[in-house]
Amino acid sequence: MGEGAGRPFRGRSKDVRTLAASQIARFELAMVTQRRWTVQEFGDYFIGHPLLRHVVRRLVWATGTDDGIDSSFRVAEDLSLADVSDGEYTLADDAVVGIAHPLHLGAGLAGWSEVFADYEILQPFDQLGRAVHALTDEEKASGTLTRFAGIDVPTGKVLGLERRGWLRGAPQDAGVQHWVYRPRPESPTFAGLDAVTASELLRDLTEVTA
Repeated sequence: MGEGAGRPFRGRSKDVRTLAASQIARFELAMVTQRRWTVQEFGDYFIGHPLLRHVVRRLVWATGTDDGIDSSFRVAEDLSLADVSDGEYTLADDAVVGIAHPLHLGAGLAGWSEVFADYEILQPFDQLGRAVHALTDEEKASGTLTRFAGIDVPTGKVLGLERRGWLRGAPQDAGVQHWVYRPRPESPTFAGLDAVTASELLRDLTEVTA
């Protein structure tokens, strides 16, 4: 094979890696924001995609609502669906599918962790082993998180929050953006946040101030 013959292949390999990294980041954000898809979308866009199916197989999926899940499952190597006991799993035609957050799995988290350990499945991002956090009663009644007050954080780390769904504030004098923020449901206090949103908010701030 001539020297130039391998270049298109190397280029495609780089494109695949770039696409995979981009999609993994989108999958994690979808879990954090509790994005849902129809059964047809799940089959067409994820299981049916020659690249994404390899990422899909390394995650735990669930059906249900933002307040909880009805059931959870994984996509096996042969692209069939299996429950936490490795039994056959069937999606209802009208089910809504999302990437399970550990808070949604509850007591089932330990079982899924054991399954993935047994099969030596390496997850594309922290899902089953994800750190979870909770607001205190005082914080729920407040509109301010004082636990992070007074901590100096490098600008680069703050701007890195954009990869986690945070947004930059509007440009002020000389175009300087003085803050970043994360959109949340309209509520005067943190009591209006669901458990997953609250946990992810605290996780982001805990890691950026570490």
